[in-house]
Amino acid sequence: MVIALSAVVAVVAARRRLTGPAMVGLVGVVSPVVTLFGAVATGTQADRYLQPWVFLPVLAITVLQDLVPAPVWRRRTRLQVLTGVALAALVGLGLPATVHGATGRDADLQCVVNWVNASSKVGAGQFWTVRAAKAYAADPRSLVQVNSQLQPYVWLVNRNDHLGHIGFVIQDAHSPNLDLARQSWPAGQLARIECGRYTILDLSP
Repeated sequence: MVIALSAVVAVVAARRRLTGPAMVGLVGVVSPVVTLFGAVATGTQADRYLQPWVFLPVLAITVLQDLVPAPVWRRRTRLQVLTGVALAALVGLGLPATVHGATGRDADLQCVVNWVNASSKVGAGQFWTVRAAKAYAADPRSLVQVNSQLQPYVWLVNRNDHLGHIGFVIQDAHSPNLDLARQSWPAGQLARIECGRYTILDLSP
C-alpha cells in the first residue's frame, strides 16, 4: 500500500514538475524492487538487507503536503488530529512490550554468559548466536565469531579477539552443523551444557 502511495506521489509530482517529491516517490517504488531482486540474485539470507522495503516507501508521506492544496489540509485538520491520537495510542500500547524487551532479563542468555565467564576458555559460534553473549561477557575477546568450519570471520572478528585454541562452541536452533571432526574433536567426548535455547559444547571438559 505504501509503495503504491509512493508511485502516486511520483506520478503526480512529475506532472507538476516538482523534482524533489518526484524523486522521493520514485525511490520509494524502485528501491524495494531492486533490493528484492538483489537479495534473490545474491542468495543472501540476511533479512537486514531488505530494510529499504520498510523505510524508503514511507518517505512518500513526508512530501504529501507539497502535493495537496493548503485548503484541503485545513479542512482535514480534525482528521489529522484524530490520526495523530490514534498513532499515539498505538505507540502507547506497544510501549510496555518494548520496555520489557529492552530491560527484561534473558535467563537463557544469562546462563551462557555465566558459563563463559566461569570457564576461562575461548569459545566460538555463529555470528547471530554469540553476538549477544559476546556483548555481555566479562571479556568479549573470549568469544569468536566463526563459520561452519570454525574458521574466524575476518570481517567480523575484532583485532584483539583470542584466535587460538577453541575450547567450546555455542549453538542454537539456527546454527548450522559445525565441522567438529575438522578440529579432531570426537563428538562422543563433548560435554553438553543446556542453557534454554542455547547449547554449549565443551570441547575439553
